Amino acid sequence: MILPAYTIRFSSQIVQHLQTAIDYYDELSPGLGETFLTEFEIQIWAISQNPHSRAVRYDDVRFALISRFHHAIHYYIREQQKEAVAFALFSTYTDPKTHWKKPE
Repeated sequence: MILPAYTIRFSSQIVQHLQTAIDYYDELSPGLGETFLTEFEIQIWAISQNPHSRAVRYDDVRFALISRFHHAIHYYIREQQKEAVAFALFSTYTDPKTHWKKPE
């Protein structure tokens, strides 16, 4: 069975996290931020095609890993609206007890 494509909604928080990560990688090496953005976009496209492909990790939240860069897109699914809400982008080194929680 092929699932319909889902709309992706971005929180303002994830937009800030994304820009911070891009800036960080560009400081390490010019152009690396663009590579990170491309990897992020690949994962967002994959989420839109099949958001259920990732396991629930906590509070109905799923991760899409950007493994080359050790980051995870945190998102949840709003089935009625056929959308996935991407609300956070965290390094996999981030302490989950202080940062990982689904927005209210």
